[in-house]
Amino acid sequence: MYEKLLKFWKMTSKELNIEIDIGHSLVLSSGTQIESLFLVKNFGAEKGMLILPKGLDIVSYQDEINQLGYGYSFLSEPFDNEEYSVEDYAELLDDWGWSGDPALKPFEFES
Repeated sequence: MYEKLLKFWKMTSKELNIEIDIGHSLVLSSGTQIESLFLVKNFGAEKGMLILPKGLDIVSYQDEINQLGYGYSFLSEPFDNEEYSVEDYAELLDDWGWSGDPALKPFEFES
């Protein structure tokens, strides 16, 4: 599951020179472990955006995730007939915003 989503993000990582950490795990103070599909580093929040599977219940952990410096997004597997578009992913990243060192921003989005 999520093979196509991961494939598209790996392509995005190469084309836009961004970092992703596949299978990033976050351990909360309660000992609860949040398993992300991957982490998009330097976008959204200070430590990046956790990409979480649809249906994962994190309501009671939202504040702690944010306090730890992470943002998060629930993304769906692309449709079977959906084709990859680097522009779509660049636009999503632009919406999240660059949170890394301004001198190291990998691309400028052009709408």
